[in-house]
Amino acid sequence: MKPQYVKIPKIYNKLKDAEIEHRTIYISAPVAVGKSVAAKYYLRNKDYLYLSGNESFLAEMLPYDDIWQSAILIDDISWITDSVSQSYILNLIAECEKHEKDGKLLILIGRSHLPAWLKGACIEYGFILADENDLIFGEEQIQKLFALHNITLSDADTRAIYHDTEGYPLHLICITYHMEHSSTYTAEIATASQLDMFHYFYHGFYQQWAPELKSFLISLMPFPSFSIELAEFVSGSENALRILNEASSIGSFVIKEESSYKLRPLLRKFLKWKVENNYSIEEQNKLYHRGGLYYETQDNLEKALFYYKKANAFEDISRLLIENAKKHVGTAHYYETREYYFSLSNELIQQSPVLMSGMSLLHSLLLQVEQSEHWYAELSDYAKKQPYNSESKTEAEIRCAYLDIALPHRNHDNIIPLIKSASSFLIKRGKHFPEFSATSNLPSIMNGGLDFCEWSKRDRELAIIMKTPLKMVLGNYFPGLVDIALAESLYEKSYSRQDASLAYEITELLNNGYALAATNGKIEMCFVATFVMVKIHISHNCPQTALELIIAFRKKVIEEHALQLLPNLDAAMVWLQLVTGEKPDSRLPSAESWLVHDAPDENDTFCVLDRFRYMVKVRVYMVMGKYAQAIALIERLNVYFERYHRTYFWMENQLLKAITQYRLLIPTWPETLEKALLKTQEYHFTKIISMKGIAILPLLEQARNFGLNKDYYDIILQDTKNLSVAFPDYLKEHIHLREPLTPTEQTILQLMCRNTKSADICELCGFTYNTLKYHNKNIYRKLGVSSRIEAVKAAIASNLCQI
Repeated sequence: MKPQYVKIPKIYNKLKDAEIEHRTIYISAPVAVGKSVAAKYYLRNKDYLYLSGNESFLAEMLPYDDIWQSAILIDDISWITDSVSQSYILNLIAECEKHEKDGKLLILIGRSHLPAWLKGACIEYGFILADENDLIFGEEQIQKLFALHNITLSDADTRAIYHDTEGYPLHLICITYHMEHSSTYTAEIATASQLDMFHYFYHGFYQQWAPELKSFLISLMPFPSFSIELAEFVSGSENALRILNEASSIGSFVIKEESSYKLRPLLRKFLKWKVENNYSIEEQNKLYHRGGLYYETQDNLEKALFYYKKANAFEDISRLLIENAKKHVGTAHYYETREYYFSLSNELIQQSPVLMSGMSLLHSLLLQVEQSEHWYAELSDYAKKQPYNSESKTEAEIRCAYLDIALPHRNHDNIIPLIKSASSFLIKRGKHFPEFSATSNLPSIMNGGLDFCEWSKRDRELAIIMKTPLKMVLGNYFPGLVDIALAESLYEKSYSRQDASLAYEITELLNNGYALAATNGKIEMCFVATFVMVKIHISHNCPQTALELIIAFRKKVIEEHALQLLPNLDAAMVWLQLVTGEKPDSRLPSAESWLVHDAPDENDTFCVLDRFRYMVKVRVYMVMGKYAQAIALIERLNVYFERYHRTYFWMENQLLKAITQYRLLIPTWPETLEKALLKTQEYHFTKIISMKGIAILPLLEQARNFGLNKDYYDIILQDTKNLSVAFPDYLKEHIHLREPLTPTEQTILQLMCRNTKSADICELCGFTYNTLKYHNKNIYRKLGVSSRIEAVKAAIASNLCQI
């Protein structure tokens, strides 16, 4: 006995609605999804007229008045090209609408979306539209289908089958045949059933395709999605749009998205199977190589490498990686392309000074110091073995000098003599350094590509004597750098907005540096100048000015296609939102959205290039009360900052750590804070502390006995108080009540905050001491604290205390 049909609720209900509402229904879906079967099942107890357009026309076209059946089913609509047949169907739709009281149900079925010749009628008469989403099986229907074949599926097998088939009926039927003698769904059954389905596709429609369509779709098989431009490039056809429309019209084989297309997943799997079984390795490689070549022309390095690797085109991979390694870490895609660097053989890498240099730098970025130094040593040995005064020797020596400065893990306390030495070497050889960025796309020079804390101790002197060496080393990244770096150093050590002369000097330096960078240099320098200016506006309590400045700069970044700056720029905008405490501006990414969608994942591969974004993420964790996540990331960063001698970031990280420890009631917070403050005092940095505002103020007020210079302590305390008044919500501790306080509990908490004695609270509230203890217990539980002192502290920090 033939198994019964399993009713699919979605399509059944749409057919029912069409009958009740006397509306035409159009069902579209690819081959073998069950369109006709679903319609015939619905009509199983009715008399209906069946017509088919599989010959490109209708063989029978009865006048409406001669149709005595209560339903009309017209299948294979997509194949109909005959204008007479099309006119007949349009007239039939109109007659059904005109004779609505006759109650004839008209069902149209096609493989493509609504054909153009039907769209007018659809709009005029309001078709009900159904597609494959209404026809696919859910887990419940899968179990019913298999039960009809006397197969009882476990819940685990049901989920696995649904995952593999996505509810596609033909695939499910193929599986039932292979499970007639097996009670368990296995990998072997999955493979065999998919093979059956592919054979059905081959005989069911692939053989009927024109050679042009076959060749075209196979050329697109490697791509999850594609544009018309890519389709023309890889297929070599100038008729891509026409062929895509044809593929859509005969079987919904292509899905149109907003600005791109994609092959249906099952079709793509079928074509991949076809290619792997019928194409030679050389022919398969050519398919993928076209993709690599296309993305190379689009300057999309990662995708170009992906397709070149699929094509086994290792020479192309090596060529692209060498070009990439010639760039500095701010514009090169070292981290994103690491798997391709690691796929190269040692022999191939050892032939290229550029690749050896790139491997050393890449390992350093991934905190793999030993591997980094290994490739530095390989590069150094290579240089020694080359003929004297040869180009290969000079290139290797330049790369070594470059790494001496650029390797993130090296201790750069002696950076000044290194830069001078490199400058002399370059002048002597008449050469230039490879691209070198002082910022690594961070909004800082002093704390950007390198840590310049030691430089800041002699900033005015070094700004004069280091101009020539820096110009030789930095090349196009030099214009504006000295002025902006000096301005940033002076800002970090400034403490009073009343110091008009210093404020004017800093602003003048920033504006001059920005102008030099914008006209003769790099936009990375403009980013630094902009962010320092933003912080100055914040210090002067001008948040709106800061906001407009950073938004205008983001527009400039996009216009100039400097998209490598966007990750850190967006993080800076999140920081600005946190500082101002305002509701998210529509032009700013919200902290919550940024955390979910754009923040780097510290639990994935840790990359030092994301250090600024990690630090912003710590602040977002703190603001959201996620202190466990904050402290975990802080400790992770601390390892990097200590090993890589990132003094400024270490100080900032320790300050945030102290605040987090204080809020978690960890008693070692004073020790953490003291070490950080003594270090900031060494450089006379003030803004790094005061910009923490109200979050660090209660800690500072308890830090009088930390051995700090009195003048320095008074400066940072007053500056922090100023910022706390201007931005009282920045990094403020928010207590999320586990449940609301009752009116009585609110009254008691206010009295606690006024330091009212327990006996007086009892008298004022008119209850006994035992009753007060009961209410106190509830208050502590709701605040997540364990004592009166902690409750008052939490209430003050969260604006629950009105005094």
